[in-house]
Amino acid sequence: KNKLWSALFAFGFILSLAAVFALIYIGLSLIFIFPYGGPFTWTAIQKSVSETQFIYWPSLLSSFAVLLIIVKAAQAIWRISQSGSVYFASALRAVPLGDDSLIDSPGGRRQEKMLRNIVGEMAVAASISEPDIYVLLNEDKINAMAVGLHKDDLAVILTRGALRFLDRQEMSALLAHEFSHVVNNDTRHYTLMAGYLKGLYYFQNAGFELIFQHPAAVFPGLLIMFVGVAATVCGKILQAAFSRARERLADASAVRYTRDPSALARVLMKIGGQDLPPSRFARKLSELNHFFLAQPKKPETPSSWKALLSSHPPLAGRIWALVPNWDGWYWDFAKKPSDYFLDQDPSA
Repeated sequence: KNKLWSALFAFGFILSLAAVFALIYIGLSLIFIFPYGGPFTWTAIQKSVSETQFIYWPSLLSSFAVLLIIVKAAQAIWRISQSGSVYFASALRAVPLGDDSLIDSPGGRRQEKMLRNIVGEMAVAASISEPDIYVLLNEDKINAMAVGLHKDDLAVILTRGALRFLDRQEMSALLAHEFSHVVNNDTRHYTLMAGYLKGLYYFQNAGFELIFQHPAAVFPGLLIMFVGVAATVCGKILQAAFSRARERLADASAVRYTRDPSALARVLMKIGGQDLPPSRFARKLSELNHFFLAQPKKPETPSSWKALLSSHPPLAGRIWALVPNWDGWYWDFAKKPSDYFLDQDPSA
């Protein structure tokens, strides 16, 4: 079901380009027939069509606008593909596993050894090569993300909170979820969608610049800006819907690797039980929200509008899908703050 919805949402991105072309064509057509008596006069339309003004120029300019979006999106995707997974790690200021700042921390060497063992096990289960591992040392919230355009350029970025508060089974479930994104090509889809939205951002900004730098072109500028904003909002809604479907798919795929739905459910319960301020990277890099295991900002989205733009399904729904007999309570860190991961034997 989630695969079907994902295909429909991806097809929606293609339709949105067609909608951009149609809206600009209609708007420009109305502008071009003003000299012939106004946009709502049949005689004016006939005169404009007879001189090809109604067809030629709007079509040419509309095609140029769509081409501009595609070119800017391709440039953004190209920059990411050239840098590979290092682009995301450096953007988030994550340190590679084995870095002195991680090894010298309390329990650092045990964490590193156990994490390498789990990564190796999950890589074998997913039939992919072992990814590079990075850690966000200054992030106490439990979270993780998988990045990379293809399986040979894969990296998994974990937060310090994930290392502190997850036991071995839970860490295996978290990594299985992230590996599922790679196997299902989600990281590539996310990158393509992010590039497309970059193109739309550039398009709406172009309309804004056209208005203020060329006052004579205020009507075309307003049209471009309006279409750009509308297309960006629709694109973000489609991106969020696609991401929610892929998160559910990754949850299900993770259980296929670990055969333990309760482990991933406990990870989500702990995420929901953390009463911490919004993540630092959530404020700076909101466009990367859909790459993470859980939404970095808040565990729940109470309003319907926020739910529409949410990159992840509600935690409660994900937990109930994994453990139908869940009692609805999240992990209480005040009563159970135990740092499982630090206390584990790395040879286990």
